[in-house]
Amino acid sequence: MRSFIYAFRLHLCVGLIAASGAALAASTPDAASIGAARVIVADVSAQGDAAKRRLAVDDPVQFRELISTAAESAAVLVLADGTELAMGENAKLRLDEFVLGDGDAAKLWMSLDFGALRFVTGDLPKPAYAVRTPRASLTVRGTIFDLAVGGDGAAYVAVRAGVVTVTTADGRSLDLPAGQSLAVDAAGTAGLPQPAISVPSAGLPAQIAAMDLTLAGQIDGLGGAALDDLSVLDATRDLAAELADKPGIERKDGPGGERTDRDRPDRKKRDRRFGDKDRTRKQ
Repeated sequence: MRSFIYAFRLHLCVGLIAASGAALAASTPDAASIGAARVIVADVSAQGDAAKRRLAVDDPVQFRELISTAAESAAVLVLADGTELAMGENAKLRLDEFVLGDGDAAKLWMSLDFGALRFVTGDLPKPAYAVRTPRASLTVRGTIFDLAVGGDGAAYVAVRAGVVTVTTADGRSLDLPAGQSLAVDAAGTAGLPQPAISVPSAGLPAQIAAMDLTLAGQIDGLGGAALDDLSVLDATRDLAAELADKPGIERKDGPGGERTDRDRPDRKKRDRRFGDKDRTRKQ
């Protein structure tokens, strides 16, 4: 009798271990997912340990994947903590570290190697957020900001809401408040903070304007309602509304059918400052 009971218990234990192992294996892909794509324009890919894959709307993004956009492409990602990310063309963003929580262990670190990024913080404690570039690192405190990185590692950051602490390769660290921008050159040396312009026309800041232009065509195509919950698209919505009010502006079909505008006659005339006009639903 004892032998039968022992054998039954051993069989039950092995069965439970096998079932737990199968459940764990089945949950592994989901456990690695840290967010999802909300907007995809043209060609956006994700590269992890496995093969490179092309992203579509609602596809998951995985821990430590490299997210890349091609020419005339863009993406909006929403992570599990509520962080919203918009990416412009030819951007390369790696999701380095992600730990959910309320304490000191919580973290969301990412690296922008090239291209334009708009960042809206989620629900983690604010010191948990950090963005690294080749020549500077940004510590994020309750913030919406724009960032652009060039091929030589130079960077430009403009803060829309909150404060960003920028630490450069030359050891300088400064707090950049809303409405201010900062340029960091290829040697890692920062210039003086300057008032930020919402639609610049040249240099690294123009990458941010090009990102909004590409996404504005996508919002127009969707009617906007499906994306109303995304704060990261507030500036893009403003641009889409402005373009809709200017029927004389030539707008071209881009990849995937989205409309773009490459020859805006009014681009250099606009000089709106950040801070007052931008909606900041997430702090």
